[in-house]
Amino acid sequence: MNKEMLEYALDHLPIPSFRFFEETDSTNTQALNWVSQGAPEYSLVIAEKQTAGRGRSGRSWVTTPRSSLAVSIILHPTKFEIGKLGLFSLLGGFSVLKMIEDSYQVNAQVKWPNDVLIENKKTAGILSEALWQGETLQGIVLGIGINLLTPSVPPPDGLLFPATCIQAHCDREIDQIETLACLLETIIKLRESMLLPTFINHYEEKLAYMDQIISLDTGEANIISGHLVGVDEYGNVRIRFADGNEKIFPIGDIKLRPL
Repeated sequence: MNKEMLEYALDHLPIPSFRFFEETDSTNTQALNWVSQGAPEYSLVIAEKQTAGRGRSGRSWVTTPRSSLAVSIILHPTKFEIGKLGLFSLLGGFSVLKMIEDSYQVNAQVKWPNDVLIENKKTAGILSEALWQGETLQGIVLGIGINLLTPSVPPPDGLLFPATCIQAHCDREIDQIETLACLLETIIKLRESMLLPTFINHYEEKLAYMDQIISLDTGEANIISGHLVGVDEYGNVRIRFADGNEKIFPIGDIKLRPL
């Protein structure tokens, strides 16, 4: 991957600008800095290698050169989208899923709120971050990391969740830039329906552990068990407890694990 190849592959998309790094600390960090400088919508930060890639809850995300994809997409939510910012993480995950299924004919699932699974193993992660100036939203950065080829899969020691890559589940050649272009096309298209009930319906159809009993770690040494029944219009997860009561949990508050 290089700048010239990216320019050619992204020419047909409404991408006003992109910054490509052979190596950087974190594409999200670079993108957030760019947002503060007035970066236009759908500007991209792309890197072959991240030295400090971030996942949720302060976890690291390893990006292996030429074997994985690391991109951060800058978005400027509309006044209607600002009220439902939690949906952007779901948009990222569902777009990765659709890209995998449409481009590589591999079945996948979304693990709320920000992972994509193939055969119950993580192949992609999403980190949505907002930049505020007081009460004014400057922009959203949607960071996406995808394991494409076998070298991108971390060793099992120390992993919180089993990992895999797209290559392990399909026979066709996997190209970084082609994957990126298809992903961006999917994000742009799906965003048009993100605020509609149909988006949540389609997301729930692909939701891992749906109707199963799961454990919820609230991050306060408090583990709760309940049935996963879906997500609401704001992107919150819906859990039904043994007494029949249902409660919602916002993105960032819990971790999902099947019992």
